[in-house]
Amino acid sequence: MEKFADQIQVLLQEKLACYGHLKKLLEDDLEAILAMDVDFLWTSAKEKNKTAGQIESVRSKILDLLDDQGVVHSMDTDSFRLSTLGSCVLGKVVRVGVEAMVIAINTRKDEIQALAQANNRYISEHQKVIGDVISTIVKVNDLDHYGGSGRISEKKESNHFIRARV
Repeated sequence: MEKFADQIQVLLQEKLACYGHLKKLLEDDLEAILAMDVDFLWTSAKEKNKTAGQIESVRSKILDLLDDQGVVHSMDTDSFRLSTLGSCVLGKVVRVGVEAMVIAINTRKDEIQALAQANNRYISEHQKVIGDVISTIVKVNDLDHYGGSGRISEKKESNHFIRARV
């Protein structure tokens, strides 16, 4: 049993490290959003997808370990829940370290969710600012001025700085 608890704890530490990396990527994304560094954001998106794959791999390893030990859990990689894992594992092996890791992972997930929401707000704000700037330059206040052909239907000033075609 001791070996099983140690194996679970190692896998949970690996999972926590993946979430730590994901948190760092989101923090870096915020700086890139503020600097409008689109190239970095594309690179970061690839890295986040890679990290998500690693998290799923750790889930699979944990589920395989549970299966090998004969622990009934009724989870797969899509329905994996730490709370369910905690009740399965802690029922089998009472170990403070495993419970502490579950709490640390849940805390990290909350931090990641907050960062992702903040980043989405910054992106929305930046998009609105850019849209407002373009509207000011083009001198179009709303999209009702565009006809079905993608051209401005009302007679506007002929010296637009930017012309838009839809």
